[in-house]
Amino acid sequence: MKRAYILLVIMILLASIHSIHAEAPEPGTGFATAPLLKDGVYDYHLAIGEVHFFKVWLETGQSLHIMMRVPVGQDFDLYLLSPERDLLERSTRPRGEVETVSYQASYPGFYYILVSSYGESSGLYTLRIRIIDQPTKTITITRTETIYLTETIRSPIIRLETVTRTVYMTDTEVERIYVERFPWVFVSFVVLGVLIMAGLIMMATIIRRESRG
Repeated sequence: MKRAYILLVIMILLASIHSIHAEAPEPGTGFATAPLLKDGVYDYHLAIGEVHFFKVWLETGQSLHIMMRVPVGQDFDLYLLSPERDLLERSTRPRGEVETVSYQASYPGFYYILVSSYGESSGLYTLRIRIIDQPTKTITITRTETIYLTETIRSPIIRLETVTRTVYMTDTEVERIYVERFPWVFVSFVVLGVLIMAGLIMMATIIRRESRG
């Protein structure tokens, strides 16, 4: 019974390991023989002076994340090339460090992954490939609806009553009697004029007499 249980556990572990590590195709020796890799973990052995070629298909907006674990004390380099085989990204860290490359595709196509050794480095390396789709954008449309309400207000009716008042006015005629006064002022002016004329005549007479004598 215990043996059956142990065998079952071992089978489960082997199945889990198999599910974690994808089936690794043979690495290519050039662009024409580069195998297609998908999401997964791949193990390869790189000899001195070798270069491994791989390719992945990316749609517009998809992100590619590559992580490569190298043997202790060994120096491997990682490169990513465009469909036109132009260099996009590279990772050339010191010996024994993990190499990583990330890139977001601006157009669809096959992108190439190159793994090379530096100097006399060789050994087993692990390549982890992650392809992440572009996140979906959620657009929320808010619509504002305006409802016009018509309210009828009845205004009160104001009645204006006009009161007519009759005013009777009495006009009293006063009889005025004008008494004609004697014109003393006019008489006084006449007398004064006569006296002035008489004085002038007397002065003229005196002047004549003096002139003759």
